[in-house]
Amino acid sequence: MKERNIFWDNFKGILIFLVVFAHFLYAYRSLSSSFASHLVNFIYFFHMPAFVFTTGYFSRSENSNKPKAYLKLLVYYMIFNTILIIYGLLVSGSISVAVPRYSYWYLLSMIFWRLMIRPLSKIKFLLPISILVSLLIGFYPGINNTLSIVRTLAFFPFFVLGYKFDFKLFKEKVNKKKVLKAISIVVSLIIFAIVFYIACNASFSLNDILFFRYSNNFAFIKRVFLLLVAFLFIFILYLNIPKVKLPIITKAGKYSLLIYLIHRPITLLFKHYFPISDYSRYYIIYAFIASIVVLIIFSSDKINEYFNKFIDFLTSDNQKSIIFIIIMFIFILLLKPIYLVYNKICDSILENKEINTNNLEYKNVLDNTTSISYVGDLILLKDQVTSSFDQNTNSYNFDYMFANTKNYLSSSDYSIGVLEGPVANSKYGYSTSNYDDGIKLYQNYPEEFLSAIKDSGIDLVTTANNHMLDMGYEGVLDTIDALNRYNIDYVGTYKNELDKKTNSVKIIEINDIKIAILSYTMPSNYYSAKYFFQDNPSVSSIITSQNNKYYDNALRQVVDDFANAKAKNPNLILVMAHMGTQFIHTTNQMQDLWNDTFIKLGADIILSDHSHAVQPIEFKDNTLIVNCPGNFANSYTNYDGDATSIVEFYIDNDTKQVVGYSVIPMITLEISEGKYTAMPIYDYYDEGNKVHNARAIQILKLVTKVMLGTEIDLSHLQERYFVLDDQYLADNLESGKINEKLVNLITKAKSITFIGDSITNGTTNDYHPWYEPLMKEHYNKNVINISKGSLTSKQLIIEFKDEIIRSNSDLYIIAIGANDIRYRNPKICNMDANSYIDTINYLITLIKNSNQNAEIIFIAPWRSFGVDQLTILSRSEKNRLYYKYSEALKKYAQNNNFMYIDPNYYISNTLKYNLSINYLIDYIHPNDTLGINLYSRAVLYSN
Repeated sequence: MKERNIFWDNFKGILIFLVVFAHFLYAYRSLSSSFASHLVNFIYFFHMPAFVFTTGYFSRSENSNKPKAYLKLLVYYMIFNTILIIYGLLVSGSISVAVPRYSYWYLLSMIFWRLMIRPLSKIKFLLPISILVSLLIGFYPGINNTLSIVRTLAFFPFFVLGYKFDFKLFKEKVNKKKVLKAISIVVSLIIFAIVFYIACNASFSLNDILFFRYSNNFAFIKRVFLLLVAFLFIFILYLNIPKVKLPIITKAGKYSLLIYLIHRPITLLFKHYFPISDYSRYYIIYAFIASIVVLIIFSSDKINEYFNKFIDFLTSDNQKSIIFIIIMFIFILLLKPIYLVYNKICDSILENKEINTNNLEYKNVLDNTTSISYVGDLILLKDQVTSSFDQNTNSYNFDYMFANTKNYLSSSDYSIGVLEGPVANSKYGYSTSNYDDGIKLYQNYPEEFLSAIKDSGIDLVTTANNHMLDMGYEGVLDTIDALNRYNIDYVGTYKNELDKKTNSVKIIEINDIKIAILSYTMPSNYYSAKYFFQDNPSVSSIITSQNNKYYDNALRQVVDDFANAKAKNPNLILVMAHMGTQFIHTTNQMQDLWNDTFIKLGADIILSDHSHAVQPIEFKDNTLIVNCPGNFANSYTNYDGDATSIVEFYIDNDTKQVVGYSVIPMITLEISEGKYTAMPIYDYYDEGNKVHNARAIQILKLVTKVMLGTEIDLSHLQERYFVLDDQYLADNLESGKINEKLVNLITKAKSITFIGDSITNGTTNDYHPWYEPLMKEHYNKNVINISKGSLTSKQLIIEFKDEIIRSNSDLYIIAIGANDIRYRNPKICNMDANSYIDTINYLITLIKNSNQNAEIIFIAPWRSFGVDQLTILSRSEKNRLYYKYSEALKKYAQNNNFMYIDPNYYISNTLKYNLSINYLIDYIHPNDTLGINLYSRAVLYSN
């Protein structure tokens, strides 16, 4: 075209806006009931088919079939797809050269479509044949999205439509008559409304809307519907898009290529700054504004001029283009090995040693505690039910689900689970869907499931969840009756108002520990909050988001429940809350809001679920929060649904307080078709059969990283991981093995110099240094203390240089470096491990100059615990630096044949099982009684 066609600019402008807007919202599609999810489904029904239609239309041009046009498409693909390959590598560690990343499948498909269309255009019935191929390709399991093959074939009918057909004459006839034009607009609006209603209420899986392989036979019908809707919408858009210039839209259509190429990385950044865990409807407004901004910026004449000059430079001749493409391809091939080498280096440097490296002998420590186990959602999806039917006995059997966990759950003093779904009359039928298969999910389980739960060792379940009304209120009543028949304790749903008033505070007693249990849930599927607060307030106890109009009602109910619980004088209040965002490993705003509320009202333990993904465990204001232990075991293993755990927490029998917890990482395994079981990863890797399973290793790392805050791999595999006060239980508990070498060096030395900071100086405890108990039996030694509170290693050597030189001792015990890590002031601190070692080396030079034969013992930098008020670092950052500095010091000591002792593991272990106030004055300084005894003992028993 010699002049631009405003109609086509508008057509492309509207479509590119919808593409960008849908991609800004795409991450929130997993929130299946959200308005964002409905919008994405609606836009995906037609936006890409319509774009493919325009591509077909413009492919009539001879220029589109020239070699340079194909090379340009390949250059675009290599540049922008590589950017997202790098992104995928950094985010997930995964890479695939042959499978296009995100939106850039379209560039490959454009190449294939243009290559295919000219030879195929001679076929008489090409459009119906291409439609038939699009429908049939979904049945074929062997074709995947490698090189965008699936989408190329599935969307080809729309390309054919654009290439071969023109609605121009029909449009002109409609536009000539105002009545016809008005009718077309009204009919179009009605069709839009109907389709939007379907998008909001029908279930379309990701496979459905992206035209991938069918997940079930019903998906074929959905594709027929999607094809019809797409063809209809293309026709409607063609009829109704105006020929006049539209603000932003017309120009965006002119430069739609650059907008398309560059917008996807921006939408991925948007997802990080507006995380799914904090989703609100305002995100839709933010996405809309962001889409407009992207259109305005990248439809700039100047930006497009520079971009086109750059592309023209790369494609100025065919040879240059081919060389560039080859270089980019080689770069992509090298990305993965480079990344693996980099990761290996990082792992070797940053490997966290604050973990158990052996199966712990922990029983002595836990002898005086009561243990309670907690597992996540007990769910049966459709195939799990059908595959568990035994025709010989004409009954169901679900014992296999618990075969690998029964000994863990039974060995706890008490075990709790989440029964997420009704056990109602069989006349209702059982679970209808396998989730995300396009079929609406209504849960219902056979009674035999309760038999398996009871036999597994689970004592109590909460029935308050978003599936509790899947079989209606009658289903709730049936479930309560069934639980009573199987003698399983429950909390969460009630028969009537009196039942709720009487039993909404559940009291259990375990080993003379009295626990009050409260249970809450978000509103149930297919029921609004109004139902629970007005129509049937007795069915359960509901919590809502803060912007829900019933939030105040929910808060009043929770406040009343806590008052009633406290009136029963329990030792502990335990809250079970069904809340969170599905398939994410972080808490959302609603979880944070209600966790804080429960804590303020007096909760000691909060056990949550619903996300179907493991989430962090926290100690907050002395309250244990298990945000989600993951699924227990079900057939939907996408989005890390197969990564799960058992959480066991421990209550001191004397103080009646929670003193710690442990996590057992588990993998969900399909043991036969449709049958899934949860297996602890430690058991999966038994000593006689260390099967290499990449997914099991990923799950171990994921569960420990998310729940414990530290990624643990197979080299540190153990049955369970113990934690207290956010510190990991190490493997060197006091065993009676004294560090003989340390004792010998102290005994042999006539004079000993201690060099350190406030802990060595005794600054905060009336000048009782940490080593005072250690030296009690060595009163005849000449002890020199060179230390001062709050000094970094740099400052200490500057201030005490002369004293160090004069000391001339036989033995030097050096404990410095903690303040370098904590203060982070480059003027006074060694800001990295290398400069720290340089300072250490200078100190040793000073010592050796005065006494060449002096023995040296290094103590790892003392660690601070809990909230260290004198550091700006987060706990994880602080621990990482402690590790780096300690490892550097250890290596320096080994290389120079000096002794190295790290007492921090011993100290942290002791603090986990005892109140830290018995030992510490604050977050780091020992008191002058038990504290300095602990620190001396830690040095004495650490080898």
